[in-house]
Amino acid sequence: MKKNIKEAIKEHLYANEFAADPNNPGFVDRFIEHTKAAEWGANWRINSVWHDAKECPERKRNYLAQCKNGRFNVIPDSMNWDNFYKKAEIIRWAYIEDLLPNMED
Repeated sequence: MKKNIKEAIKEHLYANEFAADPNNPGFVDRFIEHTKAAEWGANWRINSVWHDAKECPERKRNYLAQCKNGRFNVIPDSMNWDNFYKKAEIIRWAYIEDLLPNMED
């Protein structure tokens, strides 16, 4: 089961000895601010890769499209995009490689 972001941040902070004294009010304030900032950053990253359906994807690039009915489809090309996205009721799309985690350090 995946951890929620707050649990992951807390684990990271404790593992890196950020919590030398968890009863210290300064630590609690910093923890809350770090948690909020990381959560905001994670949400931004998740949402930043999605494009509005009116924006045409590049040709011959795989992308994931979310349709109005809630389904997702992997589509290999954007030929005839204007007609296709309206007919398929696509509301947003993202390039597959943008959805994959960045494994670089």
